[in-house]
Amino acid sequence: MKYSFTIETDKTEVLEAALRRVKTRHELSDALGAPSRALREYASDVLEKVAESQVELLVDFADAIIDALERPEVFTRANILEILDRMVARHAAIVSKAIAQLEDCLYDEDSKIVRLEAFAVLAHLGATTQARSRTSWEYLSEALRCYHGDPEYPMMLNYLSEMLGSAKVADDVREGVVNLFIFDAEQGKGMVQKRAQQIVELCPGCLKKVKAQRAREAAKREADEIARAQALAEDFDDLD
Repeated sequence: MKYSFTIETDKTEVLEAALRRVKTRHELSDALGAPSRALREYASDVLEKVAESQVELLVDFADAIIDALERPEVFTRANILEILDRMVARHAAIVSKAIAQLEDCLYDEDSKIVRLEAFAVLAHLGATTQARSRTSWEYLSEALRCYHGDPEYPMMLNYLSEMLGSAKVADDVREGVVNLFIFDAEQGKGMVQKRAQQIVELCPGCLKKVKAQRAREAAKREADEIARAQALAEDFDDLD
């Protein structure tokens, strides 16, 4: 496709055109897949500013936007994640189509920003319905284990807190959150403990239930160990 802009064109001029014309938005979306890295970055930057102004204008180009999460450069991926994050509030179903790509971004080896933005999108997506909260938590819980103690971890906790502030988060997800943070909340130190306690407090009524479940699991493990020991002893008796 021949574009009405180049990487030398003033971005403000292209942005204004994109806010007015479908044709320009189509060109920018197509440019996300251009062979030129510079052009992809240019297009993603302008589209992010379109989303900041009127994200609704980009809904018809969601497929191309999601596909751009697979571009190799950090700048493009970060801009696309910003766009998707702005879409979540009113178009969560569209953003849900990007789960596989979001998972890849969540473990991006090149950029802390990409990892954080992917976490933010998943957390905001998880705040929209109970079903989505369960789907998002599958990915968020693993990421929280992976990045525990890393520089981006505190910001991830902030995004998790935002998600837990939604009444649409499923109860079993809240229990999963408490189960993950209960150790740091009770035995952690300093800011790690304080933040874990704050997270647990966002899941009222879950702490007692999680502790009871853990107690039952511990009792079962102990009973299983006793049974195995008895079975082993009986095996030795048979040998005698």
